[in-house]
Amino acid sequence: MAGEVWIQGTLTPNGNFGLYEDIHGIGGYRVVSTISARDAIITGRRKEGMVVHVTAEGKDYRLVGGIANSNWEEEVVSGDFYTKSEIHQLIDEYISLDSTEPDPEYTILWLPKIT
Repeated sequence: MAGEVWIQGTLTPNGNFGLYEDIHGIGGYRVVSTISARDAIITGRRKEGMVVHVTAEGKDYRLVGGIANSNWEEEVVSGDFYTKSEIHQLIDEYISLDSTEPDPEYTILWLPKIT
């Protein structure tokens, strides 16, 4: 098919260069400077569910329900987060409640604060 390059194996940079520029991708995650730049992303590079970070706003936007400019919705992250010392205290309490050590492969990525 025209415009395709088939690669078998791994792409590896030669030096301190990136392999991918987000402006060339289809969907995924992209960083732009303004809302106007976000809205100017061409249709062929949009995909429902893609997320764009607008640096001037300091916000992320996701395409929901279509790929038109009217489908951009602000991504809002909310909730309370534990401090590092609170996480250590919770882990210590967990270990003292259970005689077995937690699985060393287990990693806490995000722990919602329950009040």
